[in-house]
Amino acid sequence: MARKKTHQELIRGWHPFPEEACQRYVAKALWHNLTVLDLLDRNAEAFPNKLAIVDEKTEVTWRELQQRANRLAIHLNRLGVGYGDFFVLDLVNTVEYAYFYFGLNRLGAIPVMCLPRHRRAEVEHQIRLHEAKGIVVPVGEKFDYVGMIDEIRAQLPTLGILLTVGGEAPHGWKSIEGLMEEEVEKEYGLDSLEQHRPNPNDICIGQLSGGTTGLPKGIPKTHNEYICQWEYLGRAAGHTDESVALIVIPALHNAAFSLCLGPSVFRGGTVVLCKTASAEKQFEMIERYRVTHTMLIPIQITYWMKAEKQMKHYDLSSL
Repeated sequence: MARKKTHQELIRGWHPFPEEACQRYVAKALWHNLTVLDLLDRNAEAFPNKLAIVDEKTEVTWRELQQRANRLAIHLNRLGVGYGDFFVLDLVNTVEYAYFYFGLNRLGAIPVMCLPRHRRAEVEHQIRLHEAKGIVVPVGEKFDYVGMIDEIRAQLPTLGILLTVGGEAPHGWKSIEGLMEEEVEKEYGLDSLEQHRPNPNDICIGQLSGGTTGLPKGIPKTHNEYICQWEYLGRAAGHTDESVALIVIPALHNAAFSLCLGPSVFRGGTVVLCKTASAEKQFEMIERYRVTHTMLIPIQITYWMKAEKQMKHYDLSSL
């Protein structure tokens, strides 16, 4: 069998870490030569029945997250996604974003993180920049993400896979809910995924710059690099395997990954997702799941301050 090409060989315009630097970081134990999948698989083995991620409607354990990511990976592979392909995520704060993040990485494919506030200019730019093979968007939200993509997809020759989260898929699209009902792993087996497995110096995510000086630029992060970030930022914030991190900013944002999701994955903690701006809803989730960590931007701090009277009705002592 011919040797599989690496991301370094496949992806144009990416300047990876020099080999000497990689060896030095490993020697200093700053990098662990692990992938995000190694952490997921470890947590599924060590904490199978522990909550990994929850949103306003769904609770998912570590074992369930592993199984759903694997199932989605097989479906995506059957649709044509493979090692080194880019796939755009433009999602709100629901558990499906974790299925896609880990499922794409299981294939050695690279999730590109757009934000819910991004519109045609930003999303089209990322699809073109990365020559993305597919995109997943929410349905049932205030903004019509499907309509936005339908208006431009004829001009995007690489974009062949159109998926939705949150309800029935319109014509020409497929819903993740429909895909996940099919236990495709029973027919194809998990061994079919191994040929796509990434290595620690492959790219695990395409994050975006803030776009303050123009359209957002792509920021590739390798598994080794991102896991190092998760470990040290989590250590600074005091994350443990008993930590529960609430994400109220867009979950696809680098800050949410670096300060909440990532440390929780690294330590085996729990992530709580809230997609509504309501401070009272956030208080409710803090009380219900005994949240220990969160991060707020200034406007959210303002919402909390304005909700001081309601705050008194909730037990927030775990924070």
